[in-house]
Amino acid sequence: MKGVGKRTYFSQGVVVTSPTNVRVGNDVTINLRCRLDGPGGLDIGDFSMVGINVTILSASHDFHDISVPMKCQGINTKKTTIGKDVWIGNNAVIMPGVILGDGAIVGANSVVTKEVKPLNIVAGTPAKVIGVRGK
Repeated sequence: MKGVGKRTYFSQGVVVTSPTNVRVGNDVTINLRCRLDGPGGLDIGDFSMVGINVTILSASHDFHDISVPMKCQGINTKKTTIGKDVWIGNNAVIMPGVILGDGAIVGANSVVTKEVKPLNIVAGTPAKVIGVRGK
C-alpha cells in the first residue's frame, strides 16, 4: 500500500484493490469484510473507524456510449478522501470522489454520493445531513 500508519488494524476479509494508491493513517480500524477500492486514489485519515462490510470506492464503470457494452467502456476514477476521526457505520457505501470531512459520521447502510462537511452526521440512501456533532 501507499502507506499504512502506526497502530492501524485490518480485520479479516478486508480487500484492497490497487493498493499502491491507498494511504491509511495512524490509529485507524478497518473492520470485517471491507472493500477499499484504490484505482482513483484513496486516503483515510488518522483515528478513523470503518465499520463491518463497508465499501469505499474510487472508480466506477463508464456507461455513456450505448453502442458499446458497459463492460467494455473502461472505468472513471476519482480520488476519495476520508478525513481524520471519521466513523463510517456498517454496510455503508462511499462513492468515488467523495470527501468526508474531519469528524464526520456516516450512518449504517448509507450510500454517500456527495461531500460531507466536517462534523456532519449523515444517513440514508442517498445520505443526507441529519445532525452536526457537538450541537
